[in-house]
Amino acid sequence: MKNILVILLLLLSLNAKAQYILKEDPEHNAYNPKFGPNCKFYANPFIRVGVITGQANNTVYSKTGNSFNYAIGVRYKEKLNNIFSVGIDVAYNLDDYGINPNGNHADSIFGIKSQPHTFESFTVSSLQYNAYIRINFDGNRPIHSLGKYLDLGGGVGRVIIDEYNAYNKTQNSAYKNLSFAEQWESYYFARLGMGSFAVCFTYRASDLFFAKYNLPEPPPYTLGLEIDPYTLLKGLGVFP
Repeated sequence: MKNILVILLLLLSLNAKAQYILKEDPEHNAYNPKFGPNCKFYANPFIRVGVITGQANNTVYSKTGNSFNYAIGVRYKEKLNNIFSVGIDVAYNLDDYGINPNGNHADSIFGIKSQPHTFESFTVSSLQYNAYIRINFDGNRPIHSLGKYLDLGGGVGRVIIDEYNAYNKTQNSAYKNLSFAEQWESYYFARLGMGSFAVCFTYRASDLFFAKYNLPEPPPYTLGLEIDPYTLLKGLGVFP
């Protein structure tokens, strides 16, 4: 945990330095292109790491800290004016739900019999399509700065792979494309961003499992940190 905090503090300091460089460099503001963080159009890659949290409907799933979210994708934004923008995301998303070894074992709940194990997980990989509206709090920022903003949106995801894993010290049993798992998901999200970083909160509105199987649903909330590596590295002078 200490190492993670150190890394986050380092990244935040780099972000602050990048924003300072952008504000102080007149060459970045000497022209008015149509493509850029504070221009008419912009597209950027992003990565996200988050913790899945919230109250599950029983004790099957582990407490906060054993379930994680990972995503990598591309975001497109079109600026309407100095305050409002609209955009879309396309991302590969992976949710990894830890299962409580002290509770009911998944080999009985999911109807899957595996070898004796010490840890279980249920993972869902999906291709997500999102739409959002952005509210900017500093419309007069430099053209190469994302500034401070709030995104509000929602989306759907097409499940690519769903997988149950049971681990012990010598082997891992994996079961993919389970018949009781839904193939589409829906959710709402909010992102609060500053420069190259954003804190993202997501609520999964759909169930992961078909209702007829009466299976326990995992926690629906995700709290994550998103990073735009391009603007971060550009602000630090890595890119021209």
